[in-house]
Amino acid sequence: MVWGEEEVKFVCDVRLLRGLVSAIEKINAEPTMVVEGAGINILAMDVSRSYMIHLGVKKESFDYYEVGDVGEVCFSFSDVASLLRGMGGVVTLEVVENKVRIEHLGDYAYKTFEVPLLEGKPLDLVPSDLPHTSFCKVSVSSLLECIRDAERVKSEYVQFAVVDGFLVFKAQGDRADVVSKLRSLSAVLDSDLTEGDYVLLDRDHLKLLLNSGSVFTDVVKLSFAIDVPIELDFQVPFEGVCRAWLSPCILPEEGEK
Repeated sequence: MVWGEEEVKFVCDVRLLRGLVSAIEKINAEPTMVVEGAGINILAMDVSRSYMIHLGVKKESFDYYEVGDVGEVCFSFSDVASLLRGMGGVVTLEVVENKVRIEHLGDYAYKTFEVPLLEGKPLDLVPSDLPHTSFCKVSVSSLLECIRDAERVKSEYVQFAVVDGFLVFKAQGDRADVVSKLRSLSAVLDSDLTEGDYVLLDRDHLKLLLNSGSVFTDVVKLSFAIDVPIELDFQVPFEGVCRAWLSPCILPEEGEK
């Protein structure tokens, strides 16, 4: 799509824009942002199609928001994340012809950065109505601590299971095994768990998604069931959504090739 003069322009706190690009660029450095009257939506998926993240921001979250036509904008989120590092205050982003222009009033100068538009292809496959049977609101920090335990024991995979009404984390590694029963209130803020549910996940993929969501919040709703992709619904501080999905790992039975 060829954009005309100021077809897209929005003004927001620099922390919001920096959070958006930082969260997504961990998964896809050059995603496609869909802009429409109600707000923006960004979907990013890894090349193996094992995990996906959806970021949506409603126009009410911006100080100023104007879109001429519905369309797609693709640019390097990695480059923009680097440009915004260390900035404070308010930032303006607009699409002008074949460039994305970012303007920022700093302490000593009015700065303008321009990055080129790229050819992009939006995703439109958002999972819905997954048959989850266990739900819990947990702190992202506690889940990242579980990931660090898995790294300590050299385990490539992690498992969440419901045991005696508790959310239990397990990892089996080359050096040792670890089992953690997550504590209520400090780690598990709310839960509706089904006894016997479990899910096995790739450690690094889960860590990547948790780090992406942690840009905005320390609270996430974890939904899972046996052999079903998990859903991570992060509690964001703006009008919108930050939601991710990760497919479960199904390891071969012992003795299988």
